[in-house]
Amino acid sequence: TCSIHSSVLRGRPSIREAVRVMEITGLIKIKRGPKGGMFITSSMFNPLKENFEVLAASPILSFDHIAEFREHIESQVVDAAFDLVGDEDIKELEKLVNEAGQCLTKKRRSIGQFLKNDARFHLKLSRIAGNAAVVYMLEAIYGLTGYYERFYRLDNQTLDKSLQDISDIYSAFLNHQRDQARILVKNHIRRFNSIHAG
Repeated sequence: TCSIHSSVLRGRPSIREAVRVMEITGLIKIKRGPKGGMFITSSMFNPLKENFEVLAASPILSFDHIAEFREHIESQVVDAAFDLVGDEDIKELEKLVNEAGQCLTKKRRSIGQFLKNDARFHLKLSRIAGNAAVVYMLEAIYGLTGYYERFYRLDNQTLDKSLQDISDIYSAFLNHQRDQARILVKNHIRRFNSIHAG
């Protein structure tokens, strides 16, 4: 967190009102006392998330809008990620695929944890690509309450194919197959969107 000196609170009324609004919306936290002050909260770093949750619950934003955005932007993410990916990134992608696979074994099928790992895989690609705006938007989408359960009909076949998809995407990065990775990501998202539960 970052501290802002409490003397700001003694400023003009317009400043005090702005501070009050930021505190109500959760952007800052105010602590009283000698070591007090205004502290920027972690939510400041993705202010889109809460607003996107409200937007997604309204008729303004449809599933089709989200699906189209994901299909377009995540295939572009792959292109950018290929120019910036490093050895440590490849290891992290492999780790995420392995963790996702452990959630769908015959003895253990933890669907909720698999979906979290699937989202982490996609978000890792966006972070490799290095565009903060894209990262924030995808975090907001994947962070929607019950995103998968809300929009998709999930069954064992769908989940197993999704695991195969992210494994194949990882392999395309490992083997420097840019075009293959782009096609795999687009097909993965397009097929997932085809099982829309709406």
